[in-house]
Amino acid sequence: MYIDKHGDAWYKCSLHNHTTFSDGKRTPAELVEIHRAADYDVLAVSDHWLTWPGELTGDALPPDTYNCDDRPEFIAAALAERPDRPKQIGLLNAVELDCGGIDTRSGVYHILGLGTCGRTDWSKYHGKAAQDLIDIVRKHKGLAFLAHPAWSLNTPEMINSLRHLSGAEIYNTFSDVGFNARGDSSLLLDIVATHGNLLPFIATDDTHFLLGEEVTSFTWIKSKSTCRKDLLDALARGDFYASQGPRMAISRQAGSFRVECDPVSEIIFYTNRPFSFERRHYGTDITEHTYTPHEHDKYLRVEIRGADGKRAWSSPIKV
Repeated sequence: MYIDKHGDAWYKCSLHNHTTFSDGKRTPAELVEIHRAADYDVLAVSDHWLTWPGELTGDALPPDTYNCDDRPEFIAAALAERPDRPKQIGLLNAVELDCGGIDTRSGVYHILGLGTCGRTDWSKYHGKAAQDLIDIVRKHKGLAFLAHPAWSLNTPEMINSLRHLSGAEIYNTFSDVGFNARGDSSLLLDIVATHGNLLPFIATDDTHFLLGEEVTSFTWIKSKSTCRKDLLDALARGDFYASQGPRMAISRQAGSFRVECDPVSEIIFYTNRPFSFERRHYGTDITEHTYTPHEHDKYLRVEIRGADGKRAWSSPIKV
């Protein structure tokens, strides 16, 4: 967690992970410990067609964790300062649903459901279409995000046909490392945004513990607390951005957009225009830059890149 200059709290959230309950190689308890060591605040265990902790374990959570579904006063008590206990991690109910098999020509879709409520036999929804899966997540009071669209070879037309998505993964570490090499969906989602569909962006690891993808990419969420309602409200408002470490803030100032960030080597402003002299600003330990939109800019998004190669991505912003 960090506190910005306005006094708002931003929580470090890992929103897409798998365990031995599906095709991951570590148990939920091991997943928790690895993320605790990397200073995460919230962990969503999104096993395939299974919800955890709500469905599989009930109240039997790993030590020093709490369920984000708990009442805020219980969460506050769990987070109370005690020098004799480890950092507490919030567990957010989640699930990954999919359809389409492996024939990408007819559409392969993976839907990440965050904050779903209740115990659900998700297996009864096997064979449903992508839009049905989105609607089912929403029926269970969750938010639906499109997972790794570049890996799935989703086309802009496929994505634009979907309704009620809360966002998409701009970067998915597992889809990039090792033998995958399609983890970055930014170009695809830029095309989607150019045609008016401004989906908010998250970054995830899609952790399986197979290729060293863990604790790499995450989402900063600005929230009043780590209880489920506050986290989902923040996600619904778009109060989050994707990152691998660098922090940033974007503000509008007299028709321009100003970025303030951790020291980085590049600040890039992407828009619907194919060319701009002002798009890319680079140097050593850059901490701010301002971009004034062109009359033909319809949206912009910001990407920052550190000297170590770690990036952060804003969601697209309507100009």
